[in-house]
Amino acid sequence: MKAATRSLRAAPPPLILLVSAGFFASSILPAQWAVRDLRPAAAVAVRFVVATALVGLALAAVAWRRTAAVGAAAGAEMLAGAAAGGGTGGGTGGGQKVLTRLLVTGSVLAGGVNTVGFVLQNSALDRAEAGTVAFLSSMSVVVVPVLLALASRHWPPGRRIAGVALAVAGSFVLTGAELDLGAGEALALLSAVGGSLHVMATSHFAPLLRGPWFNLGQLGVVALLASLATAVVGVGAVTWPALLAAGYTGVAQAVGLSLQVMAQRRLDGGQAVMILTTIPVMTTVAAWLVVGDPLTAAVVGGGVLIVAGVAVSECGAPPWPPGRIASSFPASFPARLSARSPSRHPRPPNPVFPLSQPTSGPAAPAALDAPVALAGEE
Repeated sequence: MKAATRSLRAAPPPLILLVSAGFFASSILPAQWAVRDLRPAAAVAVRFVVATALVGLALAAVAWRRTAAVGAAAGAEMLAGAAAGGGTGGGTGGGQKVLTRLLVTGSVLAGGVNTVGFVLQNSALDRAEAGTVAFLSSMSVVVVPVLLALASRHWPPGRRIAGVALAVAGSFVLTGAELDLGAGEALALLSAVGGSLHVMATSHFAPLLRGPWFNLGQLGVVALLASLATAVVGVGAVTWPALLAAGYTGVAQAVGLSLQVMAQRRLDGGQAVMILTTIPVMTTVAAWLVVGDPLTAAVVGGGVLIVAGVAVSECGAPPWPPGRIASSFPASFPARLSARSPSRHPRPPNPVFPLSQPTSGPAAPAALDAPVALAGEE
């Protein structure tokens, strides 16, 4: 298991994000099946409750194994420190509070905008054609570079602009969208803004926090908000096919978002959103394989344009060193929410969040290795 995890982390982040996109794409058809009986809010609630439970159980298992492995060593170290007349862990409390506050902030922001995106997209599907909603929802590929340009005051490179243009054209052709702008189309565009903000929030907070804890936090926020919405609007018809379909979307969400957070530790928001434009292509292939949807010339042509857009955008990009940290925001934003500015340089061999260090004396190894320490890599 550890060898597989190390191999995954050593893989190029675009490849990790492509695998993540595959899991998201595999949930599209089950999500449609789930809302045949369940209300949209209830389907989202089941999806994220299942995902939260899976990630939480995985973290609990890891924490239990670590506690069993390091318990004896930590006890010996504490006894040695007491015998020497001094302690080693008293200074880490303030740093842990900063990390916890940062985790809560990131989880609420990322989970909140993700919830808004899901709700708006489901509402748009009730008022507009599915193809048009799919196309307008994919406009995150345009929104993210624009937001990044406004935040950094720098235009994206020419290859990124060309890639975005090809991806937009491909998405329009693949989905067969119409350009009549009504209430449903407006909601779909707003859902694209919500999705864009989620990608940017993930790129900003993922390098600052341990990925699994950040993943668990934002999944939990969406599960809570969707459950509250379900309590207001109702559940719908509870059937086993709908529950099984919604349950599978939870499994796909847990794995897909875990991989997305891992990849976005080394990719900025512009790169991430370009790679995620392959989701409609994978969804189309899945629909062809599972339910026999026809592959028309327009569908194939649109898919080729999207893949070409990703290739044009990323082929000229610099390599991704293993320790690179990426951020979707300028280094100074938001200064009060991050204890350090994200760096694009390789990390030290044992990365530790600076404020998790004690104010005086050496850091306590047991404290930094504990499962609840949120800094650095998992």
